[in-house]
Amino acid sequence: MADLQGTAWSLERFGADGVHLREGLPKILWECHSGMAAAQKIAPVESHGVYDNMWRAVHDGIVREFKGLSSAQPHRPRGASYKILIVNGTAIFPLRYAHDAVTKPDDASLGRHVSPTRQSIFAGESLPDPLLPFADEEIVESDTAAAEQIEQYRQEFRDIASEHPVVVVAYASNPTNLHNAYWGDAKSLLVDGSLSWGYRERLELDRPKPGGRRLRDLAANDGRPDFTTGVPQEMPMRPRRSDEQGKAGEGTSA
Repeated sequence: MADLQGTAWSLERFGADGVHLREGLPKILWECHSGMAAAQKIAPVESHGVYDNMWRAVHDGIVREFKGLSSAQPHRPRGASYKILIVNGTAIFPLRYAHDAVTKPDDASLGRHVSPTRQSIFAGESLPDPLLPFADEEIVESDTAAAEQIEQYRQEFRDIASEHPVVVVAYASNPTNLHNAYWGDAKSLLVDGSLSWGYRERLELDRPKPGGRRLRDLAANDGRPDFTTGVPQEMPMRPRRSDEQGKAGEGTSA
């Protein structure tokens, strides 16, 4: 059920580009975290001020990674020093909501004094119209009941989007680790700077595997011998001649 709901939400918000976002966002978060954590480690400061620029790294990373999607439109809001990405008419706004693993996304807040720029983004006032009208995505589902359920979910999400076309990518991190990440509808920005959520989905944050060549698992039996198999070869052992014996031998031969 949850998977059908997530599929419907992704289709309604981002069309065919939704699958690329869902798969790629964890990668972007890990790359930004790793880069900022490394910069913090070598910085000659004791505070976490360097890593605290993680928010900017994620803004830039999302635009850089996904600006080539068919329905993507990078946009710089009025008064902002950063760009946000609009995909299929929906704005994507990253938010570092916590520094630890225990804070819940329901407690996410933009701070008590939210800048006018962020207020306008969450009010939908500074968002441009989509560059092109994108056709509604067809549901590719062999199960008729599942297809009907997806369409029902999409209608519910459509009603929310008509009020507030902003999706928040909320993540919790510090220089030690990237703890949690979610994405979902921000229905409204409350007076105290906290968010009222609509649908929300947890992103899978499996740490990416390192690139490069991978060593073969020695425990795997693929039928090929390795250096631990077979009978070790016996080396011939002969007594070593001393220097005197060597000289005597040389005199005799002469």
